[in-house]
Amino acid sequence: MKLKTAEWIWTRQNYGADEYAEFKTSFDYVEGDKVEIAIASDSNYALYINGKLAAFGQYADYPDYKVYDELSVSEFCKSGGNEVVFLVWYYGVNTQNYIVDPAGLIFEISVNDKVIAESGKETLSRLCVNYENGYK
Repeated sequence: MKLKTAEWIWTRQNYGADEYAEFKTSFDYVEGDKVEIAIASDSNYALYINGKLAAFGQYADYPDYKVYDELSVSEFCKSGGNEVVFLVWYYGVNTQNYIVDPAGLIFEISVNDKVIAESGKETLSRLCVNYENGYK
């Protein structure tokens, strides 16, 4: 699957192994709309919608073959404004089942099959303050 308009993003260019980052966006919802999110990360993610855990876990893939999760998330949405937060953990160290690739997140949020939000340079981001980064 190829996302239509999204870009791979991270909080900064000089990142290190064992780094946690948060990304935030929002969108409006009307009762009855079909909301879907396509997401991939390096290395693992948790998705929160309006403060509730909606999904987690990146399917294992390869640097040259990225796999995207496609999620139906309408049940987590409320009429009006909705806040979406992605928490991403970048491993950054080769292991038995992980090959180092650049840190990143890519996502698109669609309402009724129309992309209404996507990852890009306007996506709010920061290093996560709830985890110790670079601890390894």
